[in-house]
Amino acid sequence: MIRGLQQLGELNIRSKGEFLKALVDYPRIENGKIVLVNFNLRDESMDLNVEDYSDEKAERYLFVRFGLTGRSPQFYATFSEKKRLLGVKGKGYAVWLSLRGELANLPKENLLDCAGLKSKLDEVFKTFYDGKTYTLKEPHAKKLEEYFREHNLKDSGKRRNVAFYTVKIDGEPVVHDPCYRALVRKEAYGKVERGEATCHLCGRDVREYISDFARFPLKFYINKQKGYSQYLTDAWEGNFVLCKECYEDVFAGYKAVQNYLDGALGGIRYMIIPEFVGDIPEKVGIEELTAHIKTSYNPFRVAEEVAKIDRDLRTQIDEGYFNLTYIFYDKNNQDLQVFGVIKDVPKGRIKGAIRRVDDVRDVFRELLGDDYLMTKFSDIYYLVPLRVSRGKLLDLPKMVSLFDHLINGREISARFLTGDFVRVIRAKYYGNPEFHNTQWEANADLDQGKRLGSVVKYVLKSNQLLLLAGKKGGLSMDTLEKIPQEYREYLKRAKFNEKEAALFLLGVVIERIGSQQFIKYGHKPILNKINYEGMNLERLKILYNEVMDKLHELRAYDVEHLYALSKEIFDLHLKEWDLTPQENVYFLLSGYAFASALRKEKKQEVRDEEQ
Repeated sequence: MIRGLQQLGELNIRSKGEFLKALVDYPRIENGKIVLVNFNLRDESMDLNVEDYSDEKAERYLFVRFGLTGRSPQFYATFSEKKRLLGVKGKGYAVWLSLRGELANLPKENLLDCAGLKSKLDEVFKTFYDGKTYTLKEPHAKKLEEYFREHNLKDSGKRRNVAFYTVKIDGEPVVHDPCYRALVRKEAYGKVERGEATCHLCGRDVREYISDFARFPLKFYINKQKGYSQYLTDAWEGNFVLCKECYEDVFAGYKAVQNYLDGALGGIRYMIIPEFVGDIPEKVGIEELTAHIKTSYNPFRVAEEVAKIDRDLRTQIDEGYFNLTYIFYDKNNQDLQVFGVIKDVPKGRIKGAIRRVDDVRDVFRELLGDDYLMTKFSDIYYLVPLRVSRGKLLDLPKMVSLFDHLINGREISARFLTGDFVRVIRAKYYGNPEFHNTQWEANADLDQGKRLGSVVKYVLKSNQLLLLAGKKGGLSMDTLEKIPQEYREYLKRAKFNEKEAALFLLGVVIERIGSQQFIKYGHKPILNKINYEGMNLERLKILYNEVMDKLHELRAYDVEHLYALSKEIFDLHLKEWDLTPQENVYFLLSGYAFASALRKEKKQEVRDEEQ
């Protein structure tokens, strides 16, 4: 994985033209604005202007953030927080003008004369700031607030539109000064140690090296600490060092991942790191490469899209051989907590996982409308329950493990999945907000019909996930011949076995009874006969008798043959019944869901014909 970061970093630096521009952050703020603050020393005035944000301007004004906390001097002349301009009373390190003191720390080998910049900074401090509190003097602070009101600028909260601020002195951006850029480069390195060492990546013996990686967004060589994960490589040890050149490449690679290969699937954040065998195609830039990777080799993407890059470049990337690592993390302020990794997956395997979802969708498309189909790999996120506590998702490693198994083609226990599915069904039906995928049913004011509609869609999509996970099963030819065609085909494609099919058919009958009850009573009392916690074998026997009574009561003669067939198969396998109580409920509701979807589709066809 670290080799992949190095490759990305080399490409990032080459594409941007220099190391510092490769470290730039690109704030994703809708209709973002840049506030330019010019300290005019000639007439002692502070001028304010605003520009529309663009990534090119983020590079021009060198918007870099190293994520350091504590009392680190905040000397950056381009920053995202207003307090860096206003200052914090008594905290000289918190204002951008702490740059004055930091210039003295530049290594002598830089051979830069910084006296001119230092003199200007001293003059700005003397003219515009309170020397005791290190805060912007009141008239200028007031002018800033008035400017914000006049131009409807917000630099915090949901309505934030300020991407960042940048400081000028007499019209010249501070970030363009060679001394400033040298200082930012020094800060990017952190502590450069001197002595004899061998770079872990390039293998060169060097006299200057770096072993402190605090500036990296993600530290991956210690486990069970914020921002760390031992999952990622076995090579990192306590004496790991990089030469300055390799450090630059890896750091720039991290920034490329943050800026271009970071994504979210619901409440799960992830990064993608490709690693090529050999070199990245020469004519491909960092934006073209990452755009193609993120769209074509990202099973977790929510929207179907194709990167807008030249076809020849796309072909060059596809013809290369590379593996992909997917890092799943949570972010709390500046801390990253890695909770799962899918490591070193060959690109063909990713394509295969995406294609298998397409294949499963096509298997069911002839039988179900689009509303009931699992259309892409990322739909899995909405099928597996994750507990929610105080707005935070729990059980995230479970979801990553499922992704890992599906991508790498490893078998998944159908019994484990159906147990989870039944928990979701129960929560949806009763409006319980316990899981991330039952929040809508819990928060919306839904009647029984709408909750059932949600359950129906969920059950049918979960049938498809079972097939994707490698569900095995089938029916005897004798049984298949007895089942009506409209149900037979679904049972075959979903790979239900005979016990599951018996319950499926019972569910179809229950759906028919429920529909007639709804016409008669306005609700479906038959559904109260189902225990959504699970139903053991004895409870199933009772349910069969209750369903038969309702068939006679409602004179639902059109499904009596389905009931008889269901009971015949059930009795045939009674002595060897090995489905769990949860599986019993799940396959029963699978029949209910399919019959319900079928009824809805037929009604829609009738309406379409009438129009």
